[in-house]
Amino acid sequence: MSAEPSPAPPPSASPPPVSPLTPPPKTNNVPPPETSEEGSEAPSTTDDGSPLKKIIRVWVTGFGPFRNHNANSSWAIVNSFKPQATIMTDTCKIILLPHPNHLRVSYHAVRTQIPPLHAISPHIFDYMLHVGLGAPGEYRLERRAFEEGYMYGDVDNRLVNDEDAPPNRDIFLSEGVKEREPGGREFSCGLDLEWIVGQVEKPVETEKLPIKVSDDAGRFLCEYLYYSSLKAACDKEGKDRLRSEKVLFMHVPSLGEPFGVETGRKVLVELVKAMVAAGEEKRFVD
Repeated sequence: MSAEPSPAPPPSASPPPVSPLTPPPKTNNVPPPETSEEGSEAPSTTDDGSPLKKIIRVWVTGFGPFRNHNANSSWAIVNSFKPQATIMTDTCKIILLPHPNHLRVSYHAVRTQIPPLHAISPHIFDYMLHVGLGAPGEYRLERRAFEEGYMYGDVDNRLVNDEDAPPNRDIFLSEGVKEREPGGREFSCGLDLEWIVGQVEKPVETEKLPIKVSDDAGRFLCEYLYYSSLKAACDKEGKDRLRSEKVLFMHVPSLGEPFGVETGRKVLVELVKAMVAAGEEKRFVD
């Protein structure tokens, strides 16, 4: 059985910026699991010897306004969860850790906030789920992200190399671009996304809420975030890896029936449960 967290009231003002090298606020900071002398996780049993649920921490991010999207559905969904909201499964107690504030749709913001989170030791999360605004009418789990090919300016009219974007690379011109060629190294999620989709579909009405796997994350800030996070996770795991089982990106549709915040919450809860199950059960792709 799962217990869906209660929504948090919307903030009255935008939260202050958080330094990328500063640990998150205490309301969002969960201590690492206790370890035995050998470094393994301490036994988790009750007084009568029955096993306790394993504690899993999932960091979740969403984006802020951009283009004409004054209310970004990704952050509206993520911000509706209280810090340290819990999701219970048969084997795990999953703690949701929403990012302290929305991510600006900015290359610099992504670069300076997300990779440092992966580098914190001891780790403050077990999995990281990114949410971004995508195409209308569907939820998409992104399989991969490329290192290069980010041609359009962000909300600050800056390119990925921090130079000013020329008029023909304005942020408003990036929407709906189809001509994208793979660029540089390809980083990918190592989880079995088809299996995850099947798990999410079971409790969700898929005729109204189509959910699918995608191989094109858009080559804009969403894909740049995914690339940056996957690369940071791979760098931490070492051995020149290009695939991580710890990071996933979901595109969500804009708000509006039947894709309101409550629907997005339900999808996110089921996705988190399936993501954790895939990771803990080692349902990985070859």
